[in-house]
Amino acid sequence: FNAINLSCDEVSYDELAIRFVIDENMKNWLEIHDWIIGLGLPTAESRNKYRQLKEAGELTSDAVLTILTSSMNPQIAIHFKDCFPLSLSGINFDSTTTDIEYISADVSFRYDLYTVENLLANDTTYEGVPVYTA
Repeated sequence: FNAINLSCDEVSYDELAIRFVIDENMKNWLEIHDWIIGLGLPTAESRNKYRQLKEAGELTSDAVLTILTSSMNPQIAIHFKDCFPLSLSGINFDSTTTDIEYISADVSFRYDLYTVENLLANDTTYEGVPVYTA
């Protein structure tokens, strides 16, 4: 028998992939790292982190991605529900550079759903095409 695909059967989204600048104390990278370790449960230490995340209600988190205009004003907010990290890239350290270079990392998240909010409350883009409003 063949599976028959029907509309509204299920909705699936790609992963949310983000590149971010790592702060000088590596706090943002380490927080995501510890979150992934806590979800993975490979060691006794990570089981303790998992328990702490669960007790704090932090196994998943809601997130907001804000898209800015060319003038750096918030224009669109994408609200992601129940995010959790899937992967975190390593850090490439290079002591041979002479200019200031900011170290970045990539992280991917899985989430349940998202909504899009027009922060400018305008109903058209610069092209006159309607903008999706939540």
